[in-house]
Amino acid sequence: MTYEQLLIEIERLKTIRFTPKHEINDVLEDFWNKLSGNKISKSTKTELKTVLNNIFAYAKKKGIIQINLSKDFDTSYVVTIPQKPKKLKKPEERELLIEHYLSTDCVMGYFCALSECLNCRVSEVRALKWEDIDFKDRVIEISHQINVENEYVPWSKSHDSAGNHFVGISDRALDILNRLKAKNYNFKNGFLFLNENGDYLKTQTINSFIERACKAVGITNKKFTTHDCRRYAAT
Repeated sequence: MTYEQLLIEIERLKTIRFTPKHEINDVLEDFWNKLSGNKISKSTKTELKTVLNNIFAYAKKKGIIQINLSKDFDTSYVVTIPQKPKKLKKPEERELLIEHYLSTDCVMGYFCALSECLNCRVSEVRALKWEDIDFKDRVIEISHQINVENEYVPWSKSHDSAGNHFVGISDRALDILNRLKAKNYNFKNGFLFLNENGDYLKTQTINSFIERACKAVGITNKKFTTHDCRRYAAT
């Protein structure tokens, strides 16, 4: 596909109104086929949906469009099959975990519940501040992350600067955010999640919390981690 053909295809996509049961998958498959000449994989389709969400969110923020089309389709309950089938989290298991997380009524519980409902890396959720969240347009701007050295740093991917990106807020995520806001923790610098010592949440501690939660709801034959949360989040 030439650059000119790509621009024509983008103009065609602008005329499409995406809805929950719209042929969004067909549109992406057709677009990818024209772009690469190959059949789109499930992982690539998921990535393209994320890109669409970010584009719509950014365009709405800049006043380019009036409606954030990313709100019109919600795939928060779509299960993406991981490479190892034994780690497959069933929708009912995910639901049990979210409800258990919320029932703990603690910072770690809200963190894990929100992580299940956002298409974000754990490093990004750990770095969230209230100023990053646009409740009106239901968009989160990802600008920072907590790196492996436990430092708050600008967001990047594969050690290369990639700039800020946007994540849509599903109905479930919005409910969790409202519950968290009502707790009024008032952490320093506006962070959503810090531990009792005022430090960033540690991945090992989060994984231990998830392991205990799985046992509490009767999931004993599988081991989930923070990485599995994103796998089942809205794209």
